[in-house]
Amino acid sequence: MKKENLFVYIIGGFIVFSLVGVIVLLFFFPEKDALLDQAVNSLIVNFTLIVGYYFGSSQGSSDKNKMLNEKGKKE
Repeated sequence: MKKENLFVYIIGGFIVFSLVGVIVLLFFFPEKDALLDQAVNSLIVNFTLIVGYYFGSSQGSSDKNKMLNEKGKKE
């Protein structure tokens, strides 16, 4: 595993676990605050982007580009 891939997984994991943690905290402290709402919305957006990249078409496109680049270097 490349070093930059490890960094991406660490950041992605941090965002996912942060979202889960904030949602759990909201169950114990249900009072609403504008800053808390913004933090939750930001985490949800980042979570959506991570899931969309790794399980959507972007990852397949990235893999295809890597494969084509490697094939071009061999020839």
